[in-house]
Amino acid sequence: MATKWGNHGFSVDDVAVWAATGATPFQAAEYRAAGFGPEETAAWMAVPDGLATFPPTGPMARRWMESPIYHDGITPADAHAWRGAGIESPDRAAEAFGWADRLGYADNADGDKWEPEDGPYPAEVQASVWARARFAPAEAQQWQQAGFTFDDGRGPSVARVWAGHIDDAEGAAAWRRVVGNNPGSAAALVRLGVTPDTYVTGDETFVSGPEAIGVFKARAFWRDIGVTDGREAQGWFAVGFDPWTAGEWKAADPTIDPATAASWKHHGFSPSVTAAWLAAFPFRCNPTQALRMSEAGWSPDTVKDELAGMPAEEAVRFADHAPVRAR
Repeated sequence: MATKWGNHGFSVDDVAVWAATGATPFQAAEYRAAGFGPEETAAWMAVPDGLATFPPTGPMARRWMESPIYHDGITPADAHAWRGAGIESPDRAAEAFGWADRLGYADNADGDKWEPEDGPYPAEVQASVWARARFAPAEAQQWQQAGFTFDDGRGPSVARVWAGHIDDAEGAAAWRRVVGNNPGSAAALVRLGVTPDTYVTGDETFVSGPEAIGVFKARAFWRDIGVTDGREAQGWFAVGFDPWTAGEWKAADPTIDPATAASWKHHGFSPSVTAAWLAAFPFRCNPTQALRMSEAGWSPDTVKDELAGMPAEEAVRFADHAPVRAR
């Protein structure tokens, strides 16, 4: 344990004081970097754990404290109440206040400030957010009927991204059901003549034209690397991998998917190094996180040692923060 505290720059004398806050070495380092002392850190760490991601990180706690929402400042309990209502950041909370004020919802039935827990966003609020995402009222209705709901203010922006790739609301919704929230991948498959139905069934007749040559005419090569499903072969081909390149990545990590391999390759990682970083974390880290960790002096082996026993939520923050490893 002392080694973990030392990795984050804590002296032997510091350890007892900071350990008493209830924070892990990584959490304590975050709070200290954000300007918190042990007492303040303990106050934020003591907030009732109503959400898996709470208490917030040190930088996020600092942002809550500096939020203009309340003139007399915000407390850990206030922040917890907002997060419990589905508002995850002070920026989102301030934006919710702004919508309510501009549209006349500043007061609720009790004469107090309107807050999300008072009920769903009013229709006028939702309409204004759809308009900000450049949807006319009729268009907004089409996208909502297709399944792109308001989703606490995020739905309109998600719909706008999809509309930039597939302008038909129903078509976009159909693709989202089969490929997830990946409009770029859906658009690439559409260019190859794929439809949501043929993507799901793996119908090999859907591929035609010079762009798609080699996908199913080289089925023997795909079988050699363990790919027997036309949909998986299509997925590797869609990100620019032939059977031999895909085989190198699958040999290093049999569980890796085409999009993940393409992302790591784009950032300059080899199959073996990628596999080492992916195995170092209890979740599928991304290449940006690995680059930051490497630049901060960490290797896959030292990361694995540091994360031993660390909760998954904290491990994610650790990867995002990439603290400099003390030598």
